Amino acid sequence: MVTLEGDSVVMNLQTARALLKNGKQVIVKGKKLNRNLEYIHDLPVVMKNPMGKCKADSKEFFQSVPNLIEVLKQNALLGIANCLNLFSLPKYKKYKNWEKFNQAFQFDLIKMSTSHTYYIAAKMAW
Repeated sequence: MVTLEGDSVVMNLQTARALLKNGKQVIVKGKKLNRNLEYIHDLPVVMKNPMGKCKADSKEFFQSVPNLIEVLKQNALLGIANCLNLFSLPKYKKYKNWEKFNQAFQFDLIKMSTSHTYYIAAKMAW
């Protein structure tokens, strides 16, 4: 018997693995990604300045759909950057194996994957 909860975890972790792989390829090799993942090309900028200043200057900022989509994009990029940083930190060297990293940081990986999914869904709907 298969449960929905188990399927969603597996799908989130597969998505997370692909996002980390693509993020690393963009950073290391400058690889061009397909249209749905092209937002990851902004990852090097986010990694250099992860606490970039929010452009919101009033509540009206959040009443604009394009602005909300941009916020979702930045959140997805920050999630990818955070997980890539975790994967590369020397103190987590024992987690270089994907399965060990997955076990230790599963919550972070699922959060990153969910942020990506929210961004892509909003982008496709708009």
